[in-house]
Amino acid sequence: KVLLSISLLFLSVGQIFAAELPFTDVSTSDTFYSAVKKLYDGGIITKSPDNLFRPNELMNRDFYVSLTVWVGCKKCAIPDQSDIVRYNSSPFVDLPKTNEYYYCIAYAADKNITSWYILDETGQTKCENGQSYTTQPFCAANTITRIEAAAILLRRWNLWNETLNNGNFERSLSIPDASSYWYGYAKKWIEYGIITPKSDNTIGQNDKITRAEFSIMAAKIL
Repeated sequence: KVLLSISLLFLSVGQIFAAELPFTDVSTSDTFYSAVKKLYDGGIITKSPDNLFRPNELMNRDFYVSLTVWVGCKKCAIPDQSDIVRYNSSPFVDLPKTNEYYYCIAYAADKNITSWYILDETGQTKCENGQSYTTQPFCAANTITRIEAAAILLRRWNLWNETLNNGNFERSLSIPDASSYWYGYAKKWIEYGIITPKSDNTIGQNDKITRAEFSIMAAKIL
């Protein structure tokens, strides 16, 4: 019975991985095809109503965090009773429960996977939509930068965290455009082969990432 069960399991997995992508804007010749396929087969990304993946579209912060939590196999979009109780209060001043990714973000904040934006010297911070806050916000509609995307994935998989980032570690790797705070995350990202520096050793720290780039990074992490 055990062998039969195992055989059936592998058969069903094989059938799942044999499924074709439903996205009409993703071709087998695209550099990100295999990454998208891996995430689709794993149930991390799903079919859209219009059958489009939109590989060049930028990613909002709330959507990105929700996908990253799913990469770690936490099915947060539909919370269970324990999630509803645990995350009854929002961790961010600007994150209402009406946000479709609320429980994913609350989980990510609870596990130190993501955090708020810090206030400037005037005691304020502004989201990309122009809204200003005097209490540290999440800024759900902000588009994700390459370095923040890297940091969230690294924290999700316990490959790097704030404690390690604030500790003493070897800093000989040249990353000209990595700020003092982000250097540790950038270095670890390069060491794991998730991102390759450009010819001048820069990484485009503050460049906005697309859905295609996310799929490549997430697939490598998996």
